[in-house]
Amino acid sequence: MNGLMLKAFGSAPGEDVGQLNTPGHVSLDDEERIIVADTISERVLLLNKQMMLQRVLVTWHHSDDAAGPHRVHYDSHSGKLLVGLANGQLTSTNFTLEHTSHASRSCLGIFLANYM
Repeated sequence: MNGLMLKAFGSAPGEDVGQLNTPGHVSLDDEERIIVADTISERVLLLNKQMMLQRVLVTWHHSDDAAGPHRVHYDSHSGKLLVGLANGQLTSTNFTLEHTSHASRSCLGIFLANYM
């Protein structure tokens, strides 16, 4: 298969705005926004359809008993975000993923491609 990259987020590994550090998994919400498990940075991000950061949904810290996110799944029926943690635990959180006005896996970022 050949693909054409349409959009990208994350230009260099890191924990700053506009960066990802081993995005382990992605999921879509009802509005096709992208929920990203940024495993090494220990956070879950919400990107809009244009693949721009909308907000950080949740973060973990090294002192927490739980490790960072490994997998994410948004259940549109219940409104819950399920997060599988790197230490094997599963968390379930009710998130309101309302629109806010705030501004395949890769070590550099994620991308949207059109495969023909």
